[in-house]
Amino acid sequence: MAQEKVDHENRQKRKQAQSEMMATWKEADEARKQRNKKRREDYQQELRLWEEECGLAKQEGRQKGWDKPVRGKLEGAIPKPSINKVDGGRATEVHGRNESDGGSEDE
Repeated sequence: MAQEKVDHENRQKRKQAQSEMMATWKEADEARKQRNKKRREDYQQELRLWEEECGLAKQEGRQKGWDKPVRGKLEGAIPKPSINKVDGGRATEVHGRNESDGGSEDE
């Protein structure tokens, strides 16, 4: 009975920790999405200006004044935080992937 109560409290603590990490992750992910959206909008504006310049240059019989704009890479998704169960309920936090060696987990 006492062990069940301790297990229940541990699950509640892990759940609370996971909820806090997810809330932080959601804020960071939303900020990333907004930055990517801004980058796309800026690119579309530059592309419209370039197309106008291209059309004007064609009418005047000259070459374009500048190269077609490039959007560039967007920010990649941030890995979701997780708590993995190991050794019968002990929790260990996984911080993400190590990019230098092809995606193995950090230790």
